[in-house]
Amino acid sequence: MALHHQPYSLLPNRTPFKTFPPTSKPTILFKTSCSVISIPNCAIRCDELAASSSIIVSDDQNNNTCHQRRSANYFQPSIWHYDYIQALKTDYVEQSYAEEGDELKEEVRAILEKLEDGVHQLEVIDDLQRLGVANHFSHEIGTILKNIYNHKDTKKKTNNDLYSTALEFRLLRQHGYDVTSELSSFIFNISNSLFKVSNFTAITLSLPSNSAFNFSHASLEVFNGFLDHKGDFDFDLSNDILGLLALYEASFHSMEDQSILEEARDFSSNHLKEFVNKNIINENTTEIALSVELVKHSLELPLHWRPLRLEARWFIDVYERRQQNMVPTLLKLAKLDFNLAQVSHKKDLKHTSRWDINIAMEILPDYMKLCFHALYNFVNEVAFDSLKENGNHIIPHLQKVWADLCKAYLIEAKWYHSGYQPSLQEYMENAWVSIGVPVILVHASFALGNSTKEKDFICLQTYPHIIRLSATILRLADDLGTSKREKETGDIPKSIECYMNETGASEDDARAHINFLIWKTWKKMNKEVSNSHYSKSFKEIALNLVRMSLCMYQHGDGHTIQDQETKNLIMSLLFQPIAFHC
Repeated sequence: MALHHQPYSLLPNRTPFKTFPPTSKPTILFKTSCSVISIPNCAIRCDELAASSSIIVSDDQNNNTCHQRRSANYFQPSIWHYDYIQALKTDYVEQSYAEEGDELKEEVRAILEKLEDGVHQLEVIDDLQRLGVANHFSHEIGTILKNIYNHKDTKKKTNNDLYSTALEFRLLRQHGYDVTSELSSFIFNISNSLFKVSNFTAITLSLPSNSAFNFSHASLEVFNGFLDHKGDFDFDLSNDILGLLALYEASFHSMEDQSILEEARDFSSNHLKEFVNKNIINENTTEIALSVELVKHSLELPLHWRPLRLEARWFIDVYERRQQNMVPTLLKLAKLDFNLAQVSHKKDLKHTSRWDINIAMEILPDYMKLCFHALYNFVNEVAFDSLKENGNHIIPHLQKVWADLCKAYLIEAKWYHSGYQPSLQEYMENAWVSIGVPVILVHASFALGNSTKEKDFICLQTYPHIIRLSATILRLADDLGTSKREKETGDIPKSIECYMNETGASEDDARAHINFLIWKTWKKMNKEVSNSHYSKSFKEIALNLVRMSLCMYQHGDGHTIQDQETKNLIMSLLFQPIAFHC
């Protein structure tokens, strides 16, 4: 274990993402209806544009005017040049590395099978996930978690503390287990009267209005043992940094109407910040310094919100510096596996960078020819593969999702040229489509071959909630990172400006509200992932899109601006192998 039960806590969050929201009511982000967005009468003609391609003709029943086309020259050129990508050296391609990897997997598998203590099992599973190698042991992990879940109410826990409870809750919920309805009997005191309640979710009690107990806690009985008589988290837990960190990470697997996890997040984050503030200057031991680093990393962005491969690259270095419970074999496997995966990424990157289109349609303006043919060829290639491998004719479905994206772009273009300022709700009803996530996830679903039934294809066309929620978080994260630059270069009002215009709020308050909406939507996303009938792979893609966006815009506009922090992340993930010695 890297952390011990010592009195410690954290720095102010310097990222644009606040991991605990202000107390305010969320704005409705989109209507729950599955109907396709309606498009106002609007057309942007491009078939007879001047050669300069700088003029857009807007034509509707009441208007026939020309507008200057917005320039995209504010985008910086890519630093990842074609020649650089093609010249990348690819190490770890020898068969001996793959064979060594297989041997290391068997050694780790043997270690897993020998584990008997439940808390130790959970800790190793957590390490496997954070090191990026859990996919090699899915059967073993599944067996262990199933056994823990099936016996969690009957066995005597030797470590029934906050740390083990929170870790178990997070891992079980992450792997799809229902840890909210298995309510055992518990005893609590209300207004000096003692009540014993069994199967609480099925019982309604009439209690005095001055009752101190918070009934929203009852849906997560697993944490009730850590509450005081008022229903708040016990202050004595503030010195248990190992437990607080586990509780903090667990709180981000909250769903709607689980206020105890919101309180858990606030309680744990406040005390974790205090720990860091006390120890950031006087890090008198290596173990304390490592603990501070872990807590800062978690408070900057929680584990559930981080891209898995980037987290693996960071955690490998942390794991190597651990003084307790570091398994050398597991560390060696994690390093080798990361490097072997990086080889695959490099091959994919070289292949995609060679993709070129040499033909164009003469009826389109020059600036659209390449875009159109790239899209045309891509859609047909995807459709051909699906037809050949699964017998599915998916071109109509792909056409529809691309058409919806273009219609969303047209709405934004009309807003821009007319100077229209939408409300936040009106903006979001269009913006979750214009961010492009529906296109990505619909294509991903077909690529995975999740279903061959036409009714499932039709369901995708109406964009189920898992797609809408993923798109909403990505859009809000994008707006937090890019709104300043887009306001300077000229664009429609984004969610921040829409909220400011609608409510008169300051920019800081508007950003806080958008962070609040991200948190609220994450809770809906957690529930949807838990209940959705879609495959585990598809749900992971939807989650990873969200995680990628939070990483990309964590320090600002990491997509458009070639900042050093984003560049370093990409370099460590794709181009720089980890030092590895056989």
